[in-house]
Amino acid sequence: MTGHGGDEFFKFNDTQEMTAKDFSGAIAEMYDKDRFREMLVIIDTCQAATMCNHINTPNVYCIGGSKLGENSYAYEPRPEVGIPVTDRFTLQLTNYIQREVVQEIKSKSNSKAARSKSIVDLINNMDRRKLFSNPFLMVTIQGSRHPSTVTLADFFTPA
Repeated sequence: MTGHGGDEFFKFNDTQEMTAKDFSGAIAEMYDKDRFREMLVIIDTCQAATMCNHINTPNVYCIGGSKLGENSYAYEPRPEVGIPVTDRFTLQLTNYIQREVVQEIKSKSNSKAARSKSIVDLINNMDRRKLFSNPFLMVTIQGSRHPSTVTLADFFTPA
């Protein structure tokens, strides 16, 4: 999820909001209806991590691009359109996945290494100086695997 947000809310098209409690309820309902076994939630918005505050459903890993009180910042404007088309966190995230997961799996030469890149590795490799914020990882403990054993390839694979 990417967009505008704040302390425990996420905005859609600047007209509607979803609260962290509503979000938690939706995830719990999906789990109760067997819609997922494990879920990786990635949020890039100001104070993104606060959207994870009420999630207590098992097997949910939540990554926020910024913590409470922190902003999320756009990346440089694209000359073709004159405005930024991505945020700094999303750019680092997609570059990391492309470099460390997709390319390694496609090359087949080192697929075990690619599959060993965990969500903890992702967070640890974020350049906070370029983000101007601090990425956050939240894990629901109930029955969840340790985040160092949750690989990005579990959620991202090349087409």
